[in-house]
Amino acid sequence: MGLDHNHFKGDRGGLSPPVGSRGKAPGGYHDDQGRMTGVRLRILCIGNRYFTQEDDIGPRVYDQLLRLPWPAATEVVDGGLGGLNLLAFFEGPERVVVVDTLSGMAPDGEIAQLSGAQVACLSDDLYDHAAGLPYLLQWLPRVNDGPLPDIVVVGTTAGAPPGVIEEIARICLAFAECPENG
Repeated sequence: MGLDHNHFKGDRGGLSPPVGSRGKAPGGYHDDQGRMTGVRLRILCIGNRYFTQEDDIGPRVYDQLLRLPWPAATEVVDGGLGGLNLLAFFEGPERVVVVDTLSGMAPDGEIAQLSGAQVACLSDDLYDHAAGLPYLLQWLPRVNDGPLPDIVVVGTTAGAPPGVIEEIARICLAFAECPENG
């Protein structure tokens, strides 16, 4: 992909979690050249933490994941509203689970789980403010230099109750233990 991984130096022997991740990131660090080391599963939580009535699922699941233990070689990233800057987070791991607010994919309050290809098909190939995740996933194979990870998108409608947020977090972490059924 050739995209720069912005990172900061921590006290982990020259290895640093990527910008956007907070807290622990076992096994998911950049070396001094910006290459990912040891990440098998990356959970990329996207959305707007400050506009909770429409786009709050990713940030809420991210906060829940920070409260839980993670399996080895798992990284959790707060992608915020990164747009196409999120392309770099698809480089390196075997699987990326994207957590986002999903409208019209399941009844209100129910969890939807889709493949990256299913979501990419929703793009109309036009880029504007509303292009979002379908556009990013449609362009990913065109700009990625290496093998693509397996991509799963998990989410629900905005304003979901805490129990649904906790279940989405459990589903995300289950992909590290048993990748085929999450």
